[in-house]
Amino acid sequence: LHGWATCLAGLRARPEPAAQAAWAALLPTLVERLPANSIRASAYMRLHSHPRRRLCPEAIVALAAATAGAPAALIEQCLAHLTAHPHRFHPDDLLLEACLTAPDRELPLLAALIQAQVQRLEARVAEPIDPPDHWRLPDTLPCKCADCKRVQAFLRADEQTARFPLNKERRLHIHRELDGHARDVQHVTERRGRPYVLVCTKTRASWERKAERRAADLAALAKLAAPERSAGSPEGR
Repeated sequence: LHGWATCLAGLRARPEPAAQAAWAALLPTLVERLPANSIRASAYMRLHSHPRRRLCPEAIVALAAATAGAPAALIEQCLAHLTAHPHRFHPDDLLLEACLTAPDRELPLLAALIQAQVQRLEARVAEPIDPPDHWRLPDTLPCKCADCKRVQAFLRADEQTARFPLNKERRLHIHRELDGHARDVQHVTERRGRPYVLVCTKTRASWERKAERRAADLAALAKLAAPERSAGSPEGR
């Protein structure tokens, strides 16, 4: 995407009629062939973990430059595609980052994308994220063995810490269950006495992640609302 968009942006900037004709002929094809959510999330992660295949914010900026001067309907089609396929065009890691780092926010696609991002962020910051006033957690463990039932009772209880004396095999089972299904529980083995004790401690990790996300959203909104600085000004250097 980055290479094709950069090529078309270059054609768009050239004054020769042949370059303009080539740009006008190729741009609809580029927009029609934008990648979509046609793969599973796991396959997406494997595909885009490769640095040569990963979509980058610069690709979105290049796409905005390539669509400058295009008909409004084509720009709307491009915007709709970008926002409708979050697995390919992640709203935070890709689209928002492109809006924050773009050198020219006046490009029609970027201006429309910024407006969409502002609306999305404003809706997200309007959601309450008050810290919980208790330690009860949802029962998310799928296993119903006797040991897991004891852990499930702890998850539902208004208690922060619980201790479970268990042998190695039973401890490992609980470790795996908690790793896979309980993000807000720390679990360590206390290696004193026999059997060793599995110590489970509830955390505020989910709320802390929400608070960090809220701070990042507010900072992003402030940057998107700030007037664009030119590269030649002291602030923009």
